[in-house]
Amino acid sequence: MRGHDDSGPIFNCEKDNNDGNFRSLLRFRALSGDLTLKNHLMNSSGKSVYISPMIQNEIIQICGSLIQKEIVLKINQAKFFTILADETCDISRIEQMSLCVRYIDNGCIKEDFLAFIPIYDVSGKGMACTIIREIGKLGIKIENLIGQGYDGASAMSGLYNGVQKHIRDKIPHALYVHCAAHSLNLAIGKSCTIPEIRNCIGSISTIINFFRKSPMRSAVLKEFIKKHTPSTQQSSLIQMCETRWIDRHESVLRFKDLYKVIAYALNDLESNHNLETSQLAFQLSKTHRSSQFIIALYVIEKLFSITLPLCNALQKINCDLSECCENVANCINVVSSIRNNADKEFQNFYNTFEPEFKVWTEKWKNVPESQCPNSAIDTLNKVSVDFFPNIWCLMSILVTLPVSTASSERSFSTLKRLKSYLRNSTSENRLTGLALMSIHRSISIDTQEVINEFANLPRKLDFVL
Repeated sequence: MRGHDDSGPIFNCEKDNNDGNFRSLLRFRALSGDLTLKNHLMNSSGKSVYISPMIQNEIIQICGSLIQKEIVLKINQAKFFTILADETCDISRIEQMSLCVRYIDNGCIKEDFLAFIPIYDVSGKGMACTIIREIGKLGIKIENLIGQGYDGASAMSGLYNGVQKHIRDKIPHALYVHCAAHSLNLAIGKSCTIPEIRNCIGSISTIINFFRKSPMRSAVLKEFIKKHTPSTQQSSLIQMCETRWIDRHESVLRFKDLYKVIAYALNDLESNHNLETSQLAFQLSKTHRSSQFIIALYVIEKLFSITLPLCNALQKINCDLSECCENVANCINVVSSIRNNADKEFQNFYNTFEPEFKVWTEKWKNVPESQCPNSAIDTLNKVSVDFFPNIWCLMSILVTLPVSTASSERSFSTLKRLKSYLRNSTSENRLTGLALMSIHRSISIDTQEVINEFANLPRKLDFVL
């Protein structure tokens, strides 16, 4: 938005001076026929142009604040909400916590980003106090907090000194739910420590890096892909992620699909004039064609094809705990059946409210199965809060409880775009304001309301409309 030098008159800058996109767009609009804007920029005094970096930050903060107010209003109307939090280190080496909330709005599950919070005390107690303080500052009713969703880090999930413990000490009914996507990640990671599987995944990663690190090798692979699989849209291998197993899923499945093409490419590179390339190609080709590697690859591909849909489902916003447990149980059932043909039925346990539950059961006895709700949110939309208050409360809590912290992690993509090595000194208010406007693009901002808020800010020169 801002360039190397964004000060001074907007029309008298040198052509080779980069004064940023904001001033360039203003200049473009003024020179394209907006006479009101042109007159304002040319004739206003230096203190009343209102395009300085400080003014930009004030307007960005106001826009972010209005978005927050709209989200907070919906949260307080929803009766129940849960918090989702995750941390990452930004380009300035500042620990940033992404705070999100999950709630029900007009029968739909919402997971909304609220703010980036700089963390200076990374202890469980310190982060818990930060979260509670931020919730209070935003005006959210803390007594309606019924759940917490974090990853498995000890500072967050610790039984005795984690964030969830300190928050539950103050709000006992705020249940902690370990991020299901992280749990699946840990489970798959643990299962892949079996020597044969571990070695196979290591070899896959080495072969992928072998092709990706050299443009010449990548070109050879692309040539064989076009020659042997001309109908495919795949033109390269996917690099394995060190931490996210969903990326490894896609990487292994792509590797399996291109197995024959990779064999042809390695065989061709064995006779390459480059000594390092030919030696590595020979070694990797031997591993690639070994029976142990092939069997392990097929086993991994078989199991990853089962867990990939589960991994994707757990990261959806509209996934509730009951659906999550059902999907996990189905995967466990399939994997167990493959391994030892174990029992395929899992018994569901649930609590009942007497006699309300009997009335609720009677309500659905004569309803065709095709018309029965398929998920917790569908059930909630068909519950009368006046006739079934306990079941409505139970279903609301079930739908609101978090499944994963994927929403918090998605906000980190925005963080990387907003705070880069070129713009690494962005203030927290500006950062959160820009992130709110970027993430919540669907929330419309009333221009008049922004102007009113802006006019009410204290300044040396009164803002006259």
